[in-house]
Amino acid sequence: MGMGGRPQTDAGMQQMLQGIVNQQNRGGDRPQQKKERPPAIYVANLPPNFFNLELEKLFKSKGHRPIGATVCVDHFTKKPLNYGFVSFATKEDA
Repeated sequence: MGMGGRPQTDAGMQQMLQGIVNQQNRGGDRPQQKKERPPAIYVANLPPNFFNLELEKLFKSKGHRPIGATVCVDHFTKKPLNYGFVSFATKEDA
């Protein structure tokens, strides 16, 4: 017996299974495009209470052209971990 109390034929069962497989493979046939990250540098020994904006401003004040900065923070306390990453548009800028 199939779903809803109806008898299930081999062809019906095969069609149902194919539908499940198709749902699982949706999007899997497309080639994965690897998204490239912009070049970034690691920055250590940041002062306490130093966040993303302060890190980006620091690099800009020294004549660099960062496109973003991320200070790593503790997941639970949300306090900065005194290190981070500064991203640049090109390797040359980094």
